[in-house]
Amino acid sequence: MFDREIQTILGLAKQQGLTDVEVYAKRDTGLSLKAQKGELESFQRSDSVGIGVRVLYGQREGYAYTENLSESSLARALREAAANAELVEAEPGVKLPDEEPLGTNLPALYNPLLDEVPLEAKVAMALDLEKAALATDKRIRTVPYSSYSDGASMVRIANTHGVDRQYRSNAAFAFSYPIATEGDENKVYFVVKPTRNFAELSASEVGTAAARGAVHRLGSQEIKSGRYRVVFAPRAMAELLSTFSVVFSAKAAQEGKSLLNGKQGQAIAAPHVVLIDDPLLPAGFASRPFDDEGVPSRTLTLIDDGVFRSFLHNTQTAERAKTKSTGHASRGGYKGTIDVAPSNFYLRPGDLSAEAIVKADGPVVLIDDLQGMHAGTNAISGDFSLAAQGYLYENGEKKHPVHNFTVAGNFLTLLREVEALGADLQFFPQGAYVGTPSVRVKELAIAGA
Repeated sequence: MFDREIQTILGLAKQQGLTDVEVYAKRDTGLSLKAQKGELESFQRSDSVGIGVRVLYGQREGYAYTENLSESSLARALREAAANAELVEAEPGVKLPDEEPLGTNLPALYNPLLDEVPLEAKVAMALDLEKAALATDKRIRTVPYSSYSDGASMVRIANTHGVDRQYRSNAAFAFSYPIATEGDENKVYFVVKPTRNFAELSASEVGTAAARGAVHRLGSQEIKSGRYRVVFAPRAMAELLSTFSVVFSAKAAQEGKSLLNGKQGQAIAAPHVVLIDDPLLPAGFASRPFDDEGVPSRTLTLIDDGVFRSFLHNTQTAERAKTKSTGHASRGGYKGTIDVAPSNFYLRPGDLSAEAIVKADGPVVLIDDLQGMHAGTNAISGDFSLAAQGYLYENGEKKHPVHNFTVAGNFLTLLREVEALGADLQFFPQGAYVGTPSVRVKELAIAGA
């Protein structure tokens, strides 16, 4: 796919004497189904296709894109990108990557059987998600969101330095968000299940798990302010890790916006903390054989036994740092510009069971939900103050759910004070595909009653 478009743009570039041109071509298709009150509330199909062009003049770069794939529109996009490159200021390190062999093609990223699932089965999935949640407990009175969605993408990147590669991926998602009500108290919970195999989706499993999560929050009490040993459940820790993932960006560091600037080779976390980004995970939902510049993907350990080893780099940041790209260029589609972002980003699990990780002297607050991630976090300082809810434990015994409190601290301090890691590694789609086990932290400030 996109053979004609790429040949047209690169051919015109050669005729015009443009030696540094990149073509980013992408097609996305999607389906979204939402159910409510036993009926299909919404049905949406999407299909977008476009070409992004990047032209470099020395260390100046210009972008343009077109969704019209006619030869005249492709030529116009090339002219606009070249004109834009002449207007901007030069930036150190700007360059296109050269061609280098891929380590793997990751064929498992695309499952053609997903395309063969009948629409009726997908509609039934959305409806059954709501039914399953409502049938779990009489206190589930309503399910505002029950949805099934799937999508497929095809990306192809080619440039005048010999890069020309492509891949396809697809995935499906089941989502349930019920409300549990008892008296004047309302509690919510959600579960999202990603897969590339429709047969692996169970409406009963997803809907029931979401309903039980909401019901278990009923009877929440307030907690006294103080400093507590805290366990972050996988989803809460993934939310925190996702929010602070920007501090691992070399681009952020070079712009003076990362608290890790200048800390490579230093111990920044507890000795048992290992943080990995692995775009080659076969089952990862952010896996890819190459990044958004066409640089081959590879597994990267950012924190190794507590020591900060590497930032995430694209070609420009690597050139500025006099190192090699780690294959983490991110473009955000054909309309976007080159940035840096993680893929399958996760903390290596430990060996403690869910029961063992909350078992400690004195009270332990298990946090399973965080809110206000953008307003309550500062990626430059690492400070956070977030609304939270969860459960209070005493000597390993669950006492009751807790709510209406905030948890505050600093991201780097948290990493240094990690006491234990659970064996329960779970991944969550949050921009990147972020995974963590349960994480026990020695002490954090809780502001409650």
